[in-house]
Amino acid sequence: MIIFLTYFYMSITSLAMQADNYTTTLLHADNIRTSQPEHFSRLIKHLNQRTSKLSKPQHQHLTYLNMFLYILHCEHYIFMLKY
Repeated sequence: MIIFLTYFYMSITSLAMQADNYTTTLLHADNIRTSQPEHFSRLIKHLNQRTSKLSKPQHQHLTYLNMFLYILHCEHYIFMLKY
């Protein structure tokens, strides 16, 4: 019984730490989206590969950042067409 409870506690703690890590990554991506667009793009790609592990608020934040990334790519494409 003690082993089960220990395993259960460790699993819950690991999930909480993972959720915190995703939140931290989302916030970091949000903070660098215009100042470091290449790094921002890599972070979003990384998070997009893990959407099944995100909470609903985290998924909504990622959706917002994906829209921003799409706009960033469109602006880059339009700039390349102009020049």
